[in-house]
Amino acid sequence: MSVLINADVGEEQGSDEELIPIIDMANIACGAHAGNIEVMQHTLDLANSHRVTVGAHVSYPDREGFGRRSIVMSPQLLSKSIGDQISTLEEVAKAQNIPISYVKPHGALYNDMMRDEEIFSVVLEAIAFRQSPLAFMFQTTLDWDKLGELCIDRNVQPIFEAFADRRYEDSGLLMSRSKSEACLDPTEALAQVKSMISDQCIVTASGHKLSVPIQTLCVHGDNPEAVTLAKDIRAFLDQA
Repeated sequence: MSVLINADVGEEQGSDEELIPIIDMANIACGAHAGNIEVMQHTLDLANSHRVTVGAHVSYPDREGFGRRSIVMSPQLLSKSIGDQISTLEEVAKAQNIPISYVKPHGALYNDMMRDEEIFSVVLEAIAFRQSPLAFMFQTTLDWDKLGELCIDRNVQPIFEAFADRRYEDSGLLMSRSKSEACLDPTEALAQVKSMISDQCIVTASGHKLSVPIQTLCVHGDNPEAVTLAKDIRAFLDQA
């Protein structure tokens, strides 16, 4: 099975024009943490011109904090926010005749749902409620099979994601960005990717090996070295 590269784009934080031609899946910000209608239109056009699959990159409504702050929201309000964000991107994409294929949460919402099954379920239900079927991209952890079954039970296809440029805790979750060693440089990240692909496992910061399925690798678009890293990963995957 081939492993695809995905990246968070439409956030006005990196060079989407250089990054999008290299990747397979574009997670486009839907306006809650970054982006606006014009940025979505431009990013969708870039993705479409390079035949890149498009997904909705939803978040807590937190533009000031770039979606990296946890916000306490009722399940109803969180579900509505996620639904509104997906609808916004779908409406823009429909005008350009571009399909939306999946949903990937961003930042604090992503981290919170991976630690709290109730929040995960709210996000899942918001996706399952959509009239058009959408897949759900989330982090592959030691609970991948349980979370995957929850998705299948709601007729939502799971997409298991690993992170090229982030360090892992023994739990299988990402190391907090508050720690200086949480983000990997391109050399470290490429070495991590090679290990992930060749061994189908994730090596944690302490050296533990976690055997998990990996369908897609994320390169963070706001990483200044994202383009260089994506090119290196693309070259390795093509060769592999």
